[in-house]
Amino acid sequence: MSNISRRKFLKGAGVAALAVAAAGVLAGCSDQSTPDTGKKRPIKLKYMVTTQGESIVKDVPIEVPALADTVTFATIKENVPAELKDYEFDSTEDKKIIDGVVVIKMHKKAAAKPQKKVTIEYVYGTGAPDDAKFAPTSLNVDVDAKYLTQDQLDSLVDKSGKYRVLNATELIGFGGMTQNGIIEGDKATVYITEK
Repeated sequence: MSNISRRKFLKGAGVAALAVAAAGVLAGCSDQSTPDTGKKRPIKLKYMVTTQGESIVKDVPIEVPALADTVTFATIKENVPAELKDYEFDSTEDKKIIDGVVVIKMHKKAAAKPQKKVTIEYVYGTGAPDDAKFAPTSLNVDVDAKYLTQDQLDSLVDKSGKYRVLNATELIGFGGMTQNGIIEGDKATVYITEK
């Protein structure tokens, strides 16, 4: 003991203090990464929906490790009440536990737009070449769509490997065209070119 200088003693005490502080920080990370001391504490997940002036609040009691100060999104998602399955989360982040409560805001899922099937007419010059083998030959699109999207155009492939679909904007200004993949009624006209 007499060989330990005051400086060494203070240095060792400082390192020990840092280790204790780091353990405290790590212990409060989340309900899954928190060291499990075997002790649990009850908290409440409060699911809240506000839609057209109507509020829905559903409380779900769960238990988390005693030292947890955060609940993961996975835990939040797996505890959603059945009556809120048609609602979406405002955020997919982990949530802080405040006074034993986690507030989760949700909103109504957007209704899917009605769809219609359009037959695709491939055009190359004055018509589609006989050796082009484009697929698919039809697509489902939003009922009010005026053009195929770039993603839809990208999904059209010539199996012969000789031709490609023009990008959505490659036709702008050509013969008054505004975009490739014009939809009229139940038909979509798609312009193609050689690779």
